Amino acid sequence: MEALEGDTINFIGIHGMAGVGKTTVVKEIERRAKEDMLFDAVVMAVVSRSVEVKNIQQQIADMLGFKFDEKREQGRAGRLRARLKSVDKILIILDDIWDTLDLASIGIPFGDDDHNDPENVNCKARKIVVTTRFRQVCNSMTTGIETSKIIHLNALSENESWGLLKMNAGEVVDSPELNSVAEKVCRECGGLPIALVTVGRTMRDKAREEWEEAALELQKPMPSNIEGTNESRV
Repeated sequence: MEALEGDTINFIGIHGMAGVGKTTVVKEIERRAKEDMLFDAVVMAVVSRSVEVKNIQQQIADMLGFKFDEKREQGRAGRLRARLKSVDKILIILDDIWDTLDLASIGIPFGDDDHNDPENVNCKARKIVVTTRFRQVCNSMTTGIETSKIIHLNALSENESWGLLKMNAGEVVDSPELNSVAEKVCRECGGLPIALVTVGRTMRDKAREEWEEAALELQKPMPSNIEGTNESRV
């Protein structure tokens, strides 16, 4: 948020392992930016592993409230670029990038071409936030860009993990009957918020035997019997 509110950073890359909460973080960034009216417009698009340029373009256009007349990606990119440049202050959030993304092909003005454009007087007021599992994606997208900041999103500490599990499973995890096995389940979640929330909610009001089964299941590379934990381990 400090980087967003300042004038020196235009690109923020957030990276961290699956399940660490990157999407949750950028959704909170989106909420705060809108609530505090830091920008004239805030848009967010999910990129995902199989990049579909038209889909990304459409997500942004929908949030800006306009429709494309163009059918081809290149024509849509030109239209989107012009629309984004017309906004004085804008925040663009791109979630779940798996590989270096060509922003120009989508229609997002950024980089040397953008800053060297004499007509683009608002380039410093345009900020981009991306999330990815891989630091090298952030590095490759910010090569030669001095106005960038890369942030590593760490897993939760032991105390934070226990607090989050307890919040979702209930005070019963402190009981003599469940405490030891609940601590084991907590450790197996590896400090990943998604796993801790999912497991905590799933195990709420469950007997010790079911907690023990959950601990064993979580030791597997891809737990399958606890709904929601697969996504956090991918």
